[in-house]
Amino acid sequence: MPHQHPVLFRLSRMLHGLISRSRTVSKGYLETVGYLMRSGIRFPFRETIMINIRAFPWPQIQFRPRNVRVTNDIEIKLVPHCGEFDFNALFSNTLGYEPELFKLLSSRLARYDAILEIGANVGVFTVFLARQCLEQKLDTEIFSWEPSPLAYKRLIENLAANEIRSVQVFNAAVSDISGFLALYEPEGHLTNGSLDPGFASLFSSNIRKTVVPSVSSREISALVCNRDRILLKIDVEGAEALVLKGLEPLIREKQPDLILEVLEPYEQDLNALKFLSTMYNYYIIRGDSLTGMDSFVADPMFRDYLLVPRTN
Repeated sequence: MPHQHPVLFRLSRMLHGLISRSRTVSKGYLETVGYLMRSGIRFPFRETIMINIRAFPWPQIQFRPRNVRVTNDIEIKLVPHCGEFDFNALFSNTLGYEPELFKLLSSRLARYDAILEIGANVGVFTVFLARQCLEQKLDTEIFSWEPSPLAYKRLIENLAANEIRSVQVFNAAVSDISGFLALYEPEGHLTNGSLDPGFASLFSSNIRKTVVPSVSSREISALVCNRDRILLKIDVEGAEALVLKGLEPLIREKQPDLILEVLEPYEQDLNALKFLSTMYNYYIIRGDSLTGMDSFVADPMFRDYLLVPRTN
């Protein structure tokens, strides 16, 4: 982080406090700064202003969708929201999030006739997958689950902004039971909601607990009973082992390729799933390469694994 002059930082904070009193003025100011940033125009105290903007508690503002690159040559539209993961779309032409995973998915899409995305959040990967299937002229079915009511609402907004109508989305969790579960969402960290309260508490002491519907392997299997080439993508903020246990019958029957996030506190839970180690080869996704692994080991830079059935 660039060195910040304390006086300039305080002045910037005071200015933002005055601007934020009006939602209309806030929107005009943020859109102006966003235009300057996306255009590459330099302006005084740029770094100080941007650090303060990203940290400041702005009122919620409805911005229009922005085009952002997820890889060097692939764009999607994303609706920015103040203080959240997608806020960066207002200020940058590039999302800057897991480009290696977007590239891998794009290169492998033709292998699948169904994609199951567990933990879609605001729909960045959902939109990307749907857009790529259209561009590659694939008839791949996409199903996405997101339990957070707010993240689900924004997922729907992003699908609409990209004119995507082919994805089936569900406002529900996926676990080992059909019924209802508690979802824990840390304040100011919409992307870090989890079925695990311990994970959510890593990001905020103010946790919102919401009871959400949950589906299990039986319901999901019914959706893909006539599909055999399946990709199962799981990103559920520390609840990956719980979801995998719940989907074990589907995994044993269909033997889908798996992509999942592996975080350091949870690698032991994942390695305890013996049915995975007997059925799959593990590869960590590092940049443009796949590195074979004997077990799950959390990497500080690359969190995603590709699992391929050993029978393939």
